Amino acid sequence: MSVPELEHHAKVVDMMLTAHSKLRDRNHFLGRTLEIIMLGASVVLCATVFLDRGILDLLHLDPGVVTFVLGICSVIVFFLSLVGVLVDWTGTAGKHAEAVRLLARCKADCQKVLKGSPRISSALVEEVCHECVWAFTMIPPIPESKFLRLKAIHKAKREISGLIDRHPGCPVVILRTGICIRAICRFLRKAEVRGENNGKQTSQIVGPSQACGGPLQGDKTHLHG
Repeated sequence: MSVPELEHHAKVVDMMLTAHSKLRDRNHFLGRTLEIIMLGASVVLCATVFLDRGILDLLHLDPGVVTFVLGICSVIVFFLSLVGVLVDWTGTAGKHAEAVRLLARCKADCQKVLKGSPRISSALVEEVCHECVWAFTMIPPIPESKFLRLKAIHKAKREISGLIDRHPGCPVVILRTGICIRAICRFLRKAEVRGENNGKQTSQIVGPSQACGGPLQGDKTHLHG
């Protein structure tokens, strides 16, 4: 295990830390939202037990319609409870939270070794590298469909963090918008340059006479003949 390999592990750990933090927050939000909806619906259904026929007549509500609506709501609450058991957003958030704790410890160890004394012990580097590899095997995998989006979020976060250090008074929304616009302009500029280079290479391969629509070799023979 070498120092460059440890630096590579540190970069991977940093990116995985951002990804699992994002997945933890998202699953925690979904799980908590589902729990609040089910709790509110259950309270409403329990409160309907005290509905009297006189109250329904006072509110000009048809008892049959009210019974039908309450039945539909009961089915929806039961369905949401089954969804919560199947998707287990709260449990998934807990797994990602544990991954964040492991990766945070690995990141601290990597920074301690890389930013410590100039002479780094090879045994210490190997120990930290093995710890990072062990952490990679213990954490839940990131879905392939979400990997690129999470990687883009990590890159943007690092760039925004640097901008905040240089411009602490600027709102984060402005910094995020500026990064997005600059990235799009940079991509379009590189795509335009790449297209021009491809056009020049094609022109050199085809040749000036063929590129300009000049006579081919067979036409020259015919003219000389």
